[in-house]
Amino acid sequence: MKRKIILVLASMVLAFSLYQIITKQLEYRRNARDYELVHEQFYHDFNDEIFRERESLDRMSVEERENFIEKIHRQLRDLQEVNTHVVGWIRVNGTEVDYPVVQGRDNEFYLHHNVRGNYNAGGAIYMDFRNDPRNFDLNTVIYGHQMRDGSMFTSINQFQNESFFHDEGIIFYFSEKGITVWEVYSVYVTDANSYYIMPDFPTAEEQTAFIEYTMESSEFSKDWVLQPEDRIITLSTCNYTFDDARLAVHGKLISSFELEDLQPENPREGY
Repeated sequence: MKRKIILVLASMVLAFSLYQIITKQLEYRRNARDYELVHEQFYHDFNDEIFRERESLDRMSVEERENFIEKIHRQLRDLQEVNTHVVGWIRVNGTEVDYPVVQGRDNEFYLHHNVRGNYNAGGAIYMDFRNDPRNFDLNTVIYGHQMRDGSMFTSINQFQNESFFHDEGIIFYFSEKGITVWEVYSVYVTDANSYYIMPDFPTAEEQTAFIEYTMESSEFSKDWVLQPEDRIITLSTCNYTFDDARLAVHGKLISSFELEDLQPENPREGY
């Protein structure tokens, strides 16, 4: 009798485990499909090949570039009809990162909700709630999960490969004001509670100390000199080197193509 009870309990545990695995896989597939549809919506009106090289925008005429930025603006506005929390789009060349960016009233909601605001373990790519989504702070922080299926921010792990770090590393970020281009200069594993996610610093000395920290912590280096006024973008994802570890990837703003007269047409409501 005792053996029969143990077998029944073991069967129940196995069934529950299988249920959890299947449920998780279905969530991943739903999330992948949602993002596939959003990706098609965003890129349907232009060829994304233009972002293969960082100099491609420089080669456009002023008129071509302004028309292109206005088109990006319209595409983001359309995505805001899906979710008013959409604040931009990020693309990291050489990786699978090519996603809308949302921003919530805290850093918890989009850990487990996707770009449509639906509950999903895959979450969303989201900006730190303390950052200004239109006017970049010293440090604009963007988070994403590391997923088993390779989605979200999983592929930024490639920056821990030295040749990839030096050969790739161009980040395009599209906001309501225009297009910014960033180049990766630092990658390292750090503690989740370290100050790598601080958005701003009150003094030039503290800004300089932060920039030096990001450069000295890096696994690899580039022959660069950064100034206190330089703007930085930080990509953050989970890492399993130790408990509560995070992979940090920092990029420096190298180009900005903006139209000052562009204003957000959809207020960011529902916080």
